Amino acid sequence: MNYTERFARMTEQEMRNALAQRKSKLPEPVINDIVANVKADREALRPMLKKREQHTRLWKQIIDPAVYELRNVRRMLKLKLSYPTPERTAALEAYAEVIELVIGKLQLHIDKLNVHEDRIDDDPLTPSQQASKATKAFPNGKPNGGTYWTDYVPYVVVKKISALFKAVPKEAHVKRKHPFPVVLDKATSAKRREILIERTTKELTHIERIIAVELADPRLKPTHFFKHQEIGKMRLQASQMQSALHIISLLPPNAFIPATWHGVMTERTQPGRQPLPKGKTK
Repeated sequence: MNYTERFARMTEQEMRNALAQRKSKLPEPVINDIVANVKADREALRPMLKKREQHTRLWKQIIDPAVYELRNVRRMLKLKLSYPTPERTAALEAYAEVIELVIGKLQLHIDKLNVHEDRIDDDPLTPSQQASKATKAFPNGKPNGGTYWTDYVPYVVVKKISALFKAVPKEAHVKRKHPFPVVLDKATSAKRREILIERTTKELTHIERIIAVELADPRLKPTHFFKHQEIGKMRLQASQMQSALHIISLLPPNAFIPATWHGVMTERTQPGRQPLPKGKTK
């Protein structure tokens, strides 16, 4: 009997009670061995469970904005307009279908993490690791490291949907919908902004402290070329981080906030444009 699976959510006392209530009584030493083995199995699984929990969170960060955008599109389809046009309806319905497909494909990555531990035989990949893989639709990997749901939409699909929205007749006092916006809802954007500022500020303070200690070292001489070169690199990094913090402070309330300050300093490949092969620059 697989006691580890059966007692997955039980405390030690609950396990002992369950074993003591068996019809065929188990000796105390046997109960102790079973409880010890279950606890050992849990400890062995803990790192993998933590990793799966982290990866699930990373995938959800990509899925959630897509769910929010789909909710907005469905709301637009339900609006009672004075002059609804077939072009508008066709564009919104096609766009909603694309978002649903993307959400379904992204959800598969979370579903793979939720199977029982005994059925996991490979190390789960982070979104960025998964995005780096070449596919038929993305021969150079997903753009922007696959950090946003629009990065998972093939370029031909983005262009097709964008063309449908451009064909929608303009109406006075009606705001035109632009598909595939790289934005977050304000609450999520604010939360990610706070986390990124806190993390970046902490890292910046640490680097500045190291620079101050190195410069104050009486053993540091002008002839110590490599040490001064190292300090120069740290100063450059500190300057870049300060610039990133300034950029973050200027972003609008619904801006997409990347996970690291490096993402703030890197220009995103816009939906519909293929990323350049690795090693090439614009």
